[in-house]
Amino acid sequence: MSACAFILGSCGMRLDNQPNIKNTQPSTQVNTNTTATTQAQGNVQPSTQTTSVIEETKEIEDKNIQEQLQAIAKNKGTWIEEDFTCSYIVTDFNQDGQLEIIKSACQGTGIYTTSIIYEVEKGTNNLVPYERILGEFISEADIITESAVVYYDPDSQVYHYIFHDLAKNGAAEYYENVRDWSLQDRKVVENFLAYKSTIYSGEGAEPVITCTNAEEGDKQKEITEEEYNQMAETVFSGLKKKQVTMNWVMKSPEEIMAMNEQEIMAMLEESWNGFYIEDAR
Repeated sequence: MSACAFILGSCGMRLDNQPNIKNTQPSTQVNTNTTATTQAQGNVQPSTQTTSVIEETKEIEDKNIQEQLQAIAKNKGTWIEEDFTCSYIVTDFNQDGQLEIIKSACQGTGIYTTSIIYEVEKGTNNLVPYERILGEFISEADIITESAVVYYDPDSQVYHYIFHDLAKNGAAEYYENVRDWSLQDRKVVENFLAYKSTIYSGEGAEPVITCTNAEEGDKQKEITEEEYNQMAETVFSGLKKKQVTMNWVMKSPEEIMAMNEQEIMAMLEESWNGFYIEDAR
């Protein structure tokens, strides 16, 4: 489980309905009438007009991001935790052009995780909440991590992030699971993919490790630890595999409440600049 955390996210504008991935270079577009010339001459430099369009688009995207970051900073009373230390991060999980902010806390001896997510509403800059669909007493995925695998489905335009969760019962029982985590239609969607338990029976004894798929009833079957570790790869084998990198900032309630709007903006910008999605290596 992870420490308490907030996440915040955004992306720029989309071109030709393609997913907008932060920190990627725009492709060079060549007019179709110059195809033959291009083939004959090899690589060509983009025209001044094409370069101007790219620069103008980036300027619009940057302005949009800044406006949303400012809206979040001004509404800090909505998302800042005043009772315990949290980590904060700026992201764009669903790549929809609107910033998200997630408040995530890990509590109790069972290391139970709960997350609360807001999004900057397009056109109003108000913060609107995401709905949690898991049961009240079910721990949510541990999303506070430096990086994670993500699979993109071009048909549904959904980004499926692979996160894990760990709970324990005393010092001898550990329960883990791997999940498909995504943001869809203002809902936090978490689908369990597989389970793993590690039980220690006594000092010096080898732990008993049991892994199963996430099916219920008669369909639940025991699997190997290797199959558990590869479950996401198996489930999403037909999708493009990518990797997300995240930049968390931890602040105590006293630290975050004492920060002025300019300091909060600097914190959010620093975190956002450390968030990007790229093809898996």
